[in-house]
Amino acid sequence: MRNAVLPLRGIEPNLADVLWNKKELREAGLLYRRAVAIDASLYGPDRPETADDITNLGMLMNDAGQSAAGDALLRQALATYEKALGSNNDQARFVRERLAPWVSFFVAQILALLYAKRGGLTMNDSLPQLEAQKSDLLRQLAAVGDLRRGSITATTGKCGKANCHCAKRGDPGHGPNFRLTRRVAGKTTTETFDSPAALRKAQQEVAEFHRFQKLSGEVVEVSEKICALRPVENTLTPEGKKRPRRSTPRSRAK
Repeated sequence: MRNAVLPLRGIEPNLADVLWNKKELREAGLLYRRAVAIDASLYGPDRPETADDITNLGMLMNDAGQSAAGDALLRQALATYEKALGSNNDQARFVRERLAPWVSFFVAQILALLYAKRGGLTMNDSLPQLEAQKSDLLRQLAAVGDLRRGSITATTGKCGKANCHCAKRGDPGHGPNFRLTRRVAGKTTTETFDSPAALRKAQQEVAEFHRFQKLSGEVVEVSEKICALRPVENTLTPEGKKRPRRSTPRSRAK
């Protein structure tokens, strides 16, 4: 059984997950593509919510032996995560680990070469500029409001009653019904909303969490550049700067 990138959301991804585990890959792929289309229309094509479904579809394609198509989808999702949340967020790391081994190897080699040549820095980076940038990011982090993990998605469905409007051909069904899904202690939990005000509140809190993730990743990136630039002497305490005394060897007793 494969490991899901994030808590699966909505009717389509949940059913796709069941089909995937049963090795019904074609049917699972159709449902994931539908989930991508729904989230893209609700949130936009370049949002993490949509990237979650694209990641699952890419992993499915790789499982089906279509590595070129699967890796293309994973790279698309990775670009979305890095743009929206920063390069060091959990989702981006997850996708990098699941790209085809040869892709990961060559990307890692290229990044290592660039970092070795430039120290991970650009020509315009200076220690005072980076410290000012870090201070600004920390001020933004301090201003982050209430936040919560998870993703809010909308689901639609049909109740199955023959006399209901949803039974008519072409009817979109009931909904959309919004819910918050997240992982707690290794388990998926789902929360619904009893009013539009509660939904708006949760959307703001989830948005703050994504903002927190993005800012945290940027703080780490800037801090790594600062570490590369700061001289060793500037990090030592007065005692640490002193040359240690050599101990006098004791003569052995006769």
